[in-house]
Amino acid sequence: KKFQFTSFSNNIINAQIEIEGTGSIGVSGKYSGVSAHSIPRVHFYLDEEIQFTVSTADSDYIRLMPISKTVMLKSKITIALLGWNIPYYKEIPLQATDLIKPVLIPSALRSEIVFPLPAAQYGSERLEFVKRYLRFSKSSVRANDNGLEYRSNIDFEKE
Repeated sequence: KKFQFTSFSNNIINAQIEIEGTGSIGVSGKYSGVSAHSIPRVHFYLDEEIQFTVSTADSDYIRLMPISKTVMLKSKITIALLGWNIPYYKEIPLQATDLIKPVLIPSALRSEIVFPLPAAQYGSERLEFVKRYLRFSKSSVRANDNGLEYRSNIDFEKE
């Protein structure tokens, strides 16, 4: 339903996560020869703040690693019994690291730049243009109050 980064500081990103879902479960059985059938409605809701540490993974990715925290999944099960709707509420403790796996965001951009060079032979074309590719390496990332700071070496590569 919602995933929003709320703040950055000291290589920690705070995110607000809201998840909601509704469904039903069919249950039937027999006890002492008497059959019974029910289709309870189930509603789940989670609204928590999760923290992520920010780091680089290799040189090509930024890794957001969730910090272990117990979050509460709120559930409401409504059972129809003899014309009555009976609600049952339960809070289920879950680990944030079980719900959210580490997120890898590509950070390595491959781009190109064209350099003008004097022509090898004198003529009407006084300049030649040499294409070089840019590759980012030895990257690092840091979260601070202003946002994410990404630093990297830029390597020039031939075609």
